[in-house]
Order: sequence, then C-alpha cells, then structure tokens
Amino acid sequence: MESDRADLLLGRLVQNLLRLEVCIRTFLARSQAGATSGNWVFTDFDAKAGDAVQLCAYTDYDTLGQLIDRYNAIAEANGTPQVPTGIVELRDALAHGRLVRFERGEGPSERLPLSLVKYSKPLKGAQSVTVTYRQELTEEWFSAQRDLQTDALGIVAMSYIDHQF
Repeated sequence: MESDRADLLLGRLVQNLLRLEVCIRTFLARSQAGATSGNWVFTDFDAKAGDAVQLCAYTDYDTLGQLIDRYNAIAEANGTPQVPTGIVELRDALAHGRLVRFERGEGPSERLPLSLVKYSKPLKGAQSVTVTYRQELTEEWFSAQRDLQTDALGIVAMSYIDHQF
C-alpha cells in the first residue's frame, strides 16, 4: 500500500475512534443528567483554556475502556447491543505504539507492509520488553477496522433513539 493511502486510512481510523469516544461521552452525560434533572448538564462548549467547567461524563478523565464499560453496563441493563471492547486495544496501540515499516533485505520487494507495534513497559532492571501488539496495516485490515467502528458508532447512535432521558 502506498504511503499516502496508508496516511489517509490511518487518519480516518483515528478520527472514527475520537468520534466514538465523543458519542459515548455525550450519551453518558445525557444519561447522567436525565437521571437527575432531565436536562443535559454539559453546555460549556464555548469555554476557553483556563475556564472551569462542570465535571460530567463529557469532561471527566476516564479512558476509552472505562467509558465503554460504563456504556455497556447501561446497554446490558436495557438489553441493547454493546460496544465491542476490542476497540480499546487498537486505540491503545495507536496511542502508545510505533508505526514502522520493516525490511527483510535490499530493495522494495523485501519491504513488509506498514505495521503498528506496541511494546510492554519494561520491568524494573529488565533489558527487554515484550511485543504486546503487532498488526500489519493492509487495506483489508483498515476495511475491517472501519466496519467495526461504524458498527460501534451505530450501536451508540441507536441508543440515543432508544434510550429515554
């Protein structure tokens, strides 16, 4: 796959992960507000750097994994589809991994596809780490990830329609 194409697909992948997180945060914030006041609490979209805003699901520091767990608990209680938790592994690999193109020898034919590789934190005094994630970034892989994220976004979007606040 050409480098420009990989850049485009990688950018779309990151954008969809960010979109999913915002959708889940919005759903959770609306759910919290609906349980107490019937109105969505977070309205400070014009806040500037340095401004204090209300703490809610939209503004808290929970990780994507924690957000998905909170969302899935609500979905399970309502008997609705849940967001696949495997998305978190990909998000963590993108956030903490390395994009590399390995080469086996001389020349372009020996180049392997662009890969995303994540390593473990080193143990104290250790001289090695463990590969915790490795994925070749092929067109097929990008397509499968896009489908997974589209499905997850659809699940959350349906919750907006189905869930009574």
